[in-house]
Formats: sequence, C-alpha cells, structure tokens
Amino acid sequence: MGRPSTCGPSRWWTAALIALATAAGLVALRPIWDVDIFWHIAAGRWILQNGAFPTTDIFSFVVPPRDWVTFQWLYEVLCAQVDEMGGLTAIRVLHGALTSLAFVAFVWFALRYLRLAGLRKELLLPAVLILFALLFALYADRVRARPHIFNLLCWSLALNILLTLSARPRLQAFLLTFLVFLWSNLHAGGSFIFLVVLAAWPLSAWLLARWGGASSKWAAGTGTAPQAGLVFGLAVTAALVSPNWLRGVGQAYSMLGGSEAMIAEWLPFYHYLAIASNPLHLLAGIAPLLGLAAVVLVVRQGKGLRLEVVLTALGLVGFAHERGVGD
Repeated sequence: MGRPSTCGPSRWWTAALIALATAAGLVALRPIWDVDIFWHIAAGRWILQNGAFPTTDIFSFVVPPRDWVTFQWLYEVLCAQVDEMGGLTAIRVLHGALTSLAFVAFVWFALRYLRLAGLRKELLLPAVLILFALLFALYADRVRARPHIFNLLCWSLALNILLTLSARPRLQAFLLTFLVFLWSNLHAGGSFIFLVVLAAWPLSAWLLARWGGASSKWAAGTGTAPQAGLVFGLAVTAALVSPNWLRGVGQAYSMLGGSEAMIAEWLPFYHYLAIASNPLHLLAGIAPLLGLAAVVLVVRQGKGLRLEVVLTALGLVGFAHERGVGD
C-alpha cells in the first residue's frame, strides 16, 4: 500500500485559488487595446499638475469647451502615477493584479456563502469552480485597462464584508464606509449601483424583524434593522461626501440615452440572444435567467438562507435586464 496523501483540503483550496488568480491575471495582462486609458492617464496628470479637478472638457477642441465632471478622478491619478513609474507595462501589471484579487475575493465569498447555505462539503469545490468559470466567461470581455475593473473588486470585497462581519457591526460599518468612499472616487457609477442594491440589506432586516419570527426559515444575517440601516446610511454618506460623486453620477446617467445604443454591454440581456453568433453571446443572454433560477432554488431549499443575499441577487438580475451584464 502506498503512503496516504498529505495534500489536505486546505492545500487543494490554496492550489485552486492560485490557479484561478493566475488565469484571471494572465488574461488581464494582454496588450492594451482600449484607447480610453490614454485620456485617463492624461486627465490624472492634469489633476496632479494643477492640484484641482477640471471643470470643462480639457480634451475638447470645441469653443467654448463643454462642462465636464471627472467622476473617476482617483483612478486617473493612480494610473498617472503608475505610468510615471513604469509606463504601460506597469499599467498592465496593475490591472492584472486587480483582476486576480477581484476573482480571489469572489471565490472566497462564494465559498463562505455556500458553506452557510448548507451545501455538502464534497460539493463546495465543484460549485465554486463552476461559479468562477461562469463569472470568468461573462466578464472576460470586460477585462480591460479601464476604471470599471475596480467594480468587480469592490463588489467582491463588499459582499465579503457584509456576509462575514454582521456579528461585528462597528468593524463592518467602518470597512464598508471606507470601501464605498474609495469606490465612489474610483468609479462613481459603480458605487451608485452598489448602493441602490445595498438597500436590500436594511430592507431584509426590517422584513425579518416584522414578519420573520423565531420559526422563520430565513437566516437573519444582517443584524437588527437599525444596525443594517446605520451601515447603509454611513455608506451613502461616504459616497455623498466624495468629490464629484453626485454630479458625476448625474452626468453619467444623462449620457446613457446617447451612448447605450453604441455600447453592446449596456443593452438588455436579451440583446445577446438576438445577435447570438457564438456561445458567449448565448451565455450572456441567459445568465440573468440562470441567476434568477438559482435564487428560486435557494428559496425553495431555505436552509441557512440569507434573505439579504437573495434580495441582492434579485436586484442584480433587475439591473442586468435594464443595463446588460457588462459591469
């Protein structure tokens, strides 16, 4: 008989995380082809040189120049600094590292949630790998040197904070407030969508307090309704005090009418089914329906269920219907 394997579950998980992070990072290291990174770098240089935010479009040849609000200013300053230190190679490495970290954070969240939901131990690794593969396929065309790369990272980190720190409300509130403040200056539109969906957490706490009862099958993970409301209020406040956040969100959404017809990932999910020319189009088209089906299955099981996570999933399915699945 041979010696028993010394590679325990923790080693398998470590190896899997390293492999997944490497795969995601290698995709992000591909040559830069999205030209928007260059004006982001230039805007960051302008902010650093002038010590202020531009109020008009500094790249416009129109006289007089149109009003402009840079709601991604922290990303632009970061890219300008990184470009100064290492050029475009450093920019690629930065986005590769951010992509790897985002996927690792997502895998960690999926693992923790599926454990809380009562999934059998032997099914954890296959389930997480399937979720990773689905996210990777859907997000592959969005792995670019652009500010929205922070959206996936911040979503994954925020869900981990909300899921794992409900028993430590002060630490949860502090970390989430700090994260939302950074996020609101890196990509204001992304943090706005997160805050809209985050309303599911105090709502679920209120529903549990009003109708849940001791015999409810819903697992109360949000804490009390006042606690969840305080966390939500602090997160909203962090966004509101961020420079250019409110005006930037208004500007971004005012541009949607003229831009969404030209940007495929902003179109409703069923658009992908209409133009389906490869398997990824089909996958993108049915992804929100798969998400909704998963929510229904979890609700039917009801074991270790987190109502706030279910409502968050429903909110994201709604956004996918309205604005596509790209961000």
